[in-house]
Amino acid sequence: MPDDINKGVTDYTFSAWLSFTGLEKGWQRIFDFGTGTDNYVYFGIPSNTKNLRVAYKINGSDEWNVDAENVTKLNEWMHVCVVHKGNMVKIYVDGTLIAEKECEYTLSDLGDTRSNYIGKSQFTADPRLNAYADEISFVKKALSADEIKKMAKKPTVSYSQEDYRKALEIANGDSVKGNITLKDTVFGKSVTWQSSNEAVINTKDIPNGDYVIPKGKVTRQDEDVKVTLTATVDLGLIKPTFTQEVTVIKKPQPVGETVGYFYVYFRGFVNGSDEHLSIHIAGSEDGYNWFDLNENKPILESKMGTYELRDPYLLRSVEGDRFYLIATDLNTKDGQGWGPWSLAGSKYLMVWESEDLINWSEQRMVKFANDDIGCAWAPEAIWDPDTEEYLVYASGKDLTMESPGDTVYVVRTRDFRTFTEPEYFVRPFNDKGERIWAIDSNIIHANDGRFYHFYKQTGHIEMMVSDHASGPYEYINEFPRPAGEGPGSFLVKGTDDTYALMVDDYSVYVPYLTTDIASGQFTKATDTITMPTGSKHGGFLPLNEEEYNRVMDKWYYISREEALERMMKKAGYGTSEVKAFADCDNGYVNKAFELGITKGNENGLFEPDRPIDGVELLLFASRVLGMDEAQIDLNDASVEEYKGKIPYYLFKQLLACFGTTEDGLKMNINTEALRAQATFDEERQKEVKEKAITYGDVTMKYTMSIMGEEPLEGYPVYIALHGGGSSDTPDLNNSQWSAMQNYYRGSVESGIYIAPRGVRDTWDTHFNPESYYCYQRLLQNLAIFYNINPDRIYLVGYSAGGDGVYQISARMADYFASANMSAGHPNGVDLTNVKNMPLYLQCGELDTAYDRNKETEEYGNNENVAGVFIHKNKPHNFIDNGTELQMLTDGTFADTNAIHLVSKHVRNPYPEKIEWNLSLKKSDMFYYVEATATEGTVTVERNGNTFTVTGDVDAIYVNDLFIDVEKPIVVIYNGEEKSFEYKFDLETVKETYQMRFDKSLTFAMKINLKG
Repeated sequence: MPDDINKGVTDYTFSAWLSFTGLEKGWQRIFDFGTGTDNYVYFGIPSNTKNLRVAYKINGSDEWNVDAENVTKLNEWMHVCVVHKGNMVKIYVDGTLIAEKECEYTLSDLGDTRSNYIGKSQFTADPRLNAYADEISFVKKALSADEIKKMAKKPTVSYSQEDYRKALEIANGDSVKGNITLKDTVFGKSVTWQSSNEAVINTKDIPNGDYVIPKGKVTRQDEDVKVTLTATVDLGLIKPTFTQEVTVIKKPQPVGETVGYFYVYFRGFVNGSDEHLSIHIAGSEDGYNWFDLNENKPILESKMGTYELRDPYLLRSVEGDRFYLIATDLNTKDGQGWGPWSLAGSKYLMVWESEDLINWSEQRMVKFANDDIGCAWAPEAIWDPDTEEYLVYASGKDLTMESPGDTVYVVRTRDFRTFTEPEYFVRPFNDKGERIWAIDSNIIHANDGRFYHFYKQTGHIEMMVSDHASGPYEYINEFPRPAGEGPGSFLVKGTDDTYALMVDDYSVYVPYLTTDIASGQFTKATDTITMPTGSKHGGFLPLNEEEYNRVMDKWYYISREEALERMMKKAGYGTSEVKAFADCDNGYVNKAFELGITKGNENGLFEPDRPIDGVELLLFASRVLGMDEAQIDLNDASVEEYKGKIPYYLFKQLLACFGTTEDGLKMNINTEALRAQATFDEERQKEVKEKAITYGDVTMKYTMSIMGEEPLEGYPVYIALHGGGSSDTPDLNNSQWSAMQNYYRGSVESGIYIAPRGVRDTWDTHFNPESYYCYQRLLQNLAIFYNINPDRIYLVGYSAGGDGVYQISARMADYFASANMSAGHPNGVDLTNVKNMPLYLQCGELDTAYDRNKETEEYGNNENVAGVFIHKNKPHNFIDNGTELQMLTDGTFADTNAIHLVSKHVRNPYPEKIEWNLSLKKSDMFYYVEATATEGTVTVERNGNTFTVTGDVDAIYVNDLFIDVEKPIVVIYNGEEKSFEYKFDLETVKETYQMRFDKSLTFAMKINLKG
């Protein structure tokens, strides 16, 4: 909003139409005018409530506020209004006065304001407004109650023919594979239907004993059939018709025998990490031994509702060739707790569809619960043959009870788009007639034709049975009632009568088996069970051979450590030798080639007469990984052509673990072995698990988020430094750290987002001398335990974090591809060393504290600065994480999103010119230059194989990635010229790799310039 919007304002009216899409996050602001966290007036949601609040805090005073209690609604349009007249503040909702209170302040008391927001708070940690908004109005006078009532009158809605057509449109009309929903009414008007082929799509209700199969029954034929559906809408005198031609897909082949299983789940806490509230997948051949798929990374993340997911369930359609995935819409990271979540959580389910378990539809959000239900959790579904619909059942708090209890509700659907009104499904009572809570229903339709229903009741699992999917169900008293929650069941492959019941015994899955499900007599399995990493409450789906192979080809992936271990063991090495392989010199290379890639010379050493090509790499993979050699067509095809001939995960392994020349092969295998060896370092394991690195008397904590699909070359890394700095207590820096954990995160499409906590609560919190070790150690650990791209590591920071960007960039420029400094102060740092690392500077035009604005402009003139952005009329706060262009003082508009700026760049590990201020160094190595001196500046210029070196340099390093190994290497050192022949040295490879675990800065030859 404009600066000084409050100037001279005493009476005013603010109004808006809002439809909240998320109420889980408190402290959302509808408007917030002021200058910061001690001087503001806001209208919004206080804490974790359903209230609306107006609050005034003037120049550090105690906050005055007034609340309209329990008035917010989810996904419903409401008119909200604030009126300040004289000394009275009033809140209206839908034209009705809800709350009022006397107030001694006015808007004008805020003084000059530069931070006037719609949908945003003065507090950076507060969430943005999670709502649709319309007709926002700010009037510098107090409107009357009648005027407000007129503003709040909902407009009369009229519908066009296009509105009716869209409302009646059959979803997936070009690929109908099951019964469809034919609506009886639309926009309150009745609808009748006709079909051009009633034998294929029926438009009349069909009696079925005590039940009715609603119209829309589809009978698939031996070939695809086109059917025209006609809907007639009764508008009184006018009865328009709407037609749609749909294609009913031919009958599918029978699903066939089960050869394996697919499991969808959300990931719980692993090694101290946060929960991953997204869709993860796993596979199993026997239902006991499960393994991660997609490297335990999510295949789907929520883009709607609370933006987080729990309790997914996967259902095969009754026809067999479509799959539905449903999940709970719940963010358990917002800190509210299970009470508020269950009483006022999301009433919606998230839904996806797929025909192959690989490609998924767009996410959709379908309302399940009504106003009598507090939430919709742990959804599952089953086909009801009585009505030929799906029953979707989910847990929710029954708000009609005096003390709301957990209950399972059920709705009906044909398409997982339109649900009927929810009804009670499971409402158990004790001997006293008192309701008992029930959650986590699971139903399996067994081969005996009956439906077996498992659910959680007061800490254990109950079992019921019925002849009908919809019930009524009777208890099976012989069932052992195991402890746990989240039951899941499936038929064990290769049997007709053995069923597995998987019970989540509070993060430890326990399987129970029966060969007589009707008896209810399940026995705890004695076989050892292995679940995927961090698996929590999900759903199990049997797969046939074609489906299983398709899923494995797409999602199965061996980690690089596991691949190396497999290869080494296949080549004859034992476990102890795997751990110690870094000391084996090139013995493994020789051993590998003994297996048949090519012959060694008479001394057993590898001496190929040409580079290793893709065919030989594939053959090597087939030999040592045990792949069927029939999959390898040994011809002169390129590696690119083999992408489609072997599983994708194996192709990735080839690129990750091997080089394409003799030196590249030896270098890559040895660096991978060193990396694998480093994973056994218990201290590093502890650091990664606890996300904390200690050096001396300081500990650097950090949070980490992995987003998006992993690039073939590895994830980019974004390190984001928080504001704060000097503080008598940790509270300020803790708060700023918390905010930075999400501040830039939303702009990262694919990457690892790291938010380190400053090591001390001092002005130099991010560049305290001990902190540099922590950053170096952090980057080493990322390279060891994760697949990162060392040439795409980025540094960003705001305020005190901006101070840190200046200082860290100047000392560690060779670690980063680019950096962005926002609202920080350089504290006199020299920028010589950032010559080859694009550095961006941003500051508000009015950020006068510590002369940040002047210092930024001055440093922006430095030849090593890639770009400077001075935000027009902005104080310390400005937007460097948004999607819209921002106005600068030169009158232009620019994309100032820090992530967008830095991610354009890829590090060049071998710059043609290096300038190094030794007084700022944090290592004796800078790119490919070594210097032990601590004063002065050195310069290295490279032209092909010729290096011109001036200053106190000890050595330079080379590899075959940036020089021609067939030609001499010429070094002109302080005017003296020397020539060297390239010679590969495995010890240099090991030494330089272990400095940083950075493959790009791993070298095969050291050229000493002294002595």
